[in-house]
Amino acid sequence: MTISELLLDYQIPVLYAHQTVHEAIELHQNMMYKYLPVVDHQNHFLGISDEQKMLEYNESSILSSLYFDPVIHFTNKNHWLEVMGKFPLEHVSIVPVIDLSNDEYMGAISAESLFTFVKNQSFLKEEGAILVLEIPYYSYSLQDLVRIIESEQTKIVYLNIHQGNSQQQVEITLKINNDNVRPIVGILERSGYQVLSIFNETHYNDFLKERYDSLLNFLNI
Repeated sequence: MTISELLLDYQIPVLYAHQTVHEAIELHQNMMYKYLPVVDHQNHFLGISDEQKMLEYNESSILSSLYFDPVIHFTNKNHWLEVMGKFPLEHVSIVPVIDLSNDEYMGAISAESLFTFVKNQSFLKEEGAILVLEIPYYSYSLQDLVRIIESEQTKIVYLNIHQGNSQQQVEITLKINNDNVRPIVGILERSGYQVLSIFNETHYNDFLKERYDSLLNFLNI
């Protein structure tokens, strides 16, 4: 399952470069979004429209003539844990997602959509390390994966499987009840697994918990 399937908020409308400031303000007010993404005619992301700034411009101005401040963005290859760790809660409430294969705008992640997803990830409260792995479909075996993990006196406390970077690959996110991942990573790599990411430091787990609390405060929940 890709980042778009996991986190994109499909309720967020889009502004186009050929539209006017007046049209942008109308969309902001009608849809009640303070921030909206702006794309060009080729669906390339241009920037984030800020309703307050739009009110300062001439209403007849074309969006393509305006300057948009650089903003953080994610790609369809970012893992949701990276999104959780880097989502700029102190700035805007939406972050664009770009398709690496063609640089096109895919959609946006909102603070609300991120919260909806993360609140269901109860394993974040468990101690241990998180590994993100990739392996060809034809080589994947849950039984073998469990055997590898348990050979190091370790248990899997969470496991999620979805399509990897191609249709021939499977991506696996798992949490284990052990912070000492080096021996496990070595066995996994020798067994044909590619280790994409490791989240194993205690302070990172604490950081994710803090980010979750910050998300709650940001949404006033």
